[in-house]
Amino acid sequence: MLGDVTNIFKILNKFRIGLDIGIFSKDDQDNEVELYLEKHKITSIHNKISIIVDKKPSEVGVDPYNKLIDTNSDDNRKKIEEVP
Repeated sequence: MLGDVTNIFKILNKFRIGLDIGIFSKDDQDNEVELYLEKHKITSIHNKISIIVDKKPSEVGVDPYNKLIDTNSDDNRKKIEEVP
């Protein structure tokens, strides 16, 4: 898996393509609301990105709409859990 990720970084950097980072929430009717979606240049495997949004997020994603070819598209989004 790590080799696949490294190859993706090489391709993205070669063509200077950013990777979409998305943050999502739910509205009163439980519909998904996009709070943030921007391209970020990712150049290494370990990254730290801090993003402030106006509402409480419920989910975060890297390539959240699966625009890139991926062997496992199910792991592009993760639910955000509250820490007690």
